[in-house]
Amino acid sequence: MEVGRRWNPRLELEDLQPDELAVLPIFRFKQPGGDSQDLLSQVQSLKDDGVKLHGHALISKREHPRVEYAKDFRPYIEGITAGYKSLVDSWDVCNEPSGYRYQLWGDDWPVKIFAIARELFPDAELWLNEYAVTNDAHWTQVMTLIEKLTAEGLIDGVGLQCNTDLRDRVPQVLNYGTEFILKVRPAFKLKRCISDVKAAGLRVALTEVSCVVDPGQENLASATIQGYEQVASEAEVDRITYW
Repeated sequence: MEVGRRWNPRLELEDLQPDELAVLPIFRFKQPGGDSQDLLSQVQSLKDDGVKLHGHALISKREHPRVEYAKDFRPYIEGITAGYKSLVDSWDVCNEPSGYRYQLWGDDWPVKIFAIARELFPDAELWLNEYAVTNDAHWTQVMTLIEKLTAEGLIDGVGLQCNTDLRDRVPQVLNYGTEFILKVRPAFKLKRCISDVKAAGLRVALTEVSCVVDPGQENLASATIQGYEQVASEAEVDRITYW
């Protein structure tokens, strides 16, 4: 199982091991004042050291192109990946592709973006990264998209986000027990999602594994992370990435 970590350019390069995956927030590099030759050189150093690079993300829920790009996403994608195209081994093509953009851009916009990505990055793995996967209605929508992308041969893997915020759930956790809330309940639904992705013939990852708690509740954060790691091991996922 691959292990990945979100890479922050302020970190020392030696914080990443050669056998680990560096998750690069490419869209942040492209913000005003965020892109520089020095930053590109750091990423090149990671590549030279044998670190596998994963780009996050071509289209993201928070950082996204203007509506007019819906007519042609190519200029936006080419611009955001300039300088990094030949360095990245895999991409989150769409991050959280749900919500208002379906109304603004039409139902088939993720398929268009994956098709462009496949053409621009023929040697890279293309991933979908999605949140709220344990919500049954949402997961049904996600699987519909996955089936479309799989039928076109446009997708290689699916990331299941595991961001967790327990700051307003501590009383619930204490009442019902950490074993039930943090492991058994989410584990059942996560394993079902993992099984669905594998059945589609795709690679699967638990992504953005993290937990936010109130001060003094660090034990709950550790239990949550351990729960996700247990699921990853038991379900034999291909990758786990820590945020």
